[in-house]
Amino acid sequence: MGSIRFIHTADVHLGRIPQIGGASLPDQLREQVHGATFASFSRLCDLALAEGVDFVVIAGDLYDGEARTVSALEFFVRQCERLYEAGIGVYVLAGNHDPLREREALFRLPPNVFTFPSSKPEVFEVKDDQGAPIARVVGQSYERSAERRRLHQDYPSLPSDLWNIGVLHTQLEGEPSTYLPCSVSELREKSGYHYWALGHIHQPGILHNARPHIAYPGTPQGKHVNELERGGCLLVELNDQGEDVITHVPLAPIVYKRVTLKIDEDPVSIPETLPELEERMAAAAQELLSEGGDDAYPILGYIVQWNIEGRGTIHTLLAEQQDEAHDSLLAGLRGRFADDKPFVWTERIMFRTKPELDLDELLKGSPVVEELDRVVQRCQTEEELQKQLKRELGQIWSGHGDEEGYQDKDDFVFYLDDETLQDLLADARQLILEKLAEGRE
Repeated sequence: MGSIRFIHTADVHLGRIPQIGGASLPDQLREQVHGATFASFSRLCDLALAEGVDFVVIAGDLYDGEARTVSALEFFVRQCERLYEAGIGVYVLAGNHDPLREREALFRLPPNVFTFPSSKPEVFEVKDDQGAPIARVVGQSYERSAERRRLHQDYPSLPSDLWNIGVLHTQLEGEPSTYLPCSVSELREKSGYHYWALGHIHQPGILHNARPHIAYPGTPQGKHVNELERGGCLLVELNDQGEDVITHVPLAPIVYKRVTLKIDEDPVSIPETLPELEERMAAAAQELLSEGGDDAYPILGYIVQWNIEGRGTIHTLLAEQQDEAHDSLLAGLRGRFADDKPFVWTERIMFRTKPELDLDELLKGSPVVEELDRVVQRCQTEEELQKQLKRELGQIWSGHGDEEGYQDKDDFVFYLDDETLQDLLADARQLILEKLAEGRE
């Protein structure tokens, strides 16, 4: 069968603006952030051309919502015209954010674009420059935003005379199972397939790294602070020697980061004032800038959430005047790095500092503390207790920040992911210890 090379992408969400908290962006940054999803897909097409791939697979959610914007449609057509001139086919599956509907097209798609129907699985044959078939690409689009049918069961078994690529937009066994439920074992058992190109999960991951390979490419551009890995796509090569290569290629121009700064990491230079703390944060931001990115697809900017931890005298100031301290640091850091290339934009600062007093040592051996730590450990590990915690914490907590549709939910609802839960438990433990210490003094 020789070899084939293709790009696997999904969850492009053309036109979605990455979330950014706080004040309005300066003009020089707004255009870069607002155009990030377009820029990442343009880079993907640059990669396809540079690598001379045979085709591109888009495993759902090319667009951000059923109401495709004119700008997104027009942009997609222009990019596919570039690929058409190079003889590169584009195979598009509609996902839960862009379910397939019968409608009059605003733009005529180039002849190299093939869209999977929603009525039944379609098998498209990929041909080389001489017109000889080299691969089959199989898929079925979503008909509506929630797709509970087990569509993969109707995908045909295929002969192994060509490379066979299955395309699915699925949450796999996740709950709720409203996004084409299936299992890895079911995909592995499907006869004749060499690669399963999945979409829906925004983080990249190879679930089965042998034939049939089963992989998520992640989103090319992160959309909020819970999508911390730099977005990109998968460049896939399948060959007769069985030495298949799957490479994640970073493309995203805008990258979200959570930076943890421990103020007492160096005991001789613990910041005692806001200007000193700002200098420490600025130094950490400079380290972030030194990471850079691939020269071909450079990072244009970082959107940062800071976690300030550790013990020091500044804890009292931060605790007593948290809002004012937050706003002062926020303004200072934003002003420093807005003009840098890449820029660093501080979205939020979380204070997790502690007083100089070593509470753990002071309360060492206390049966109350030992029992407290046992309760905290249970909260960290027991799923049923975590569910009870969510109920006790109130209705503002809903679901997880990495779940589909997170961006479309109420701004006044908080998302209790694992990291947030750990932060809440640590804060509660610290507050209890401080109150116990006050009683000991």
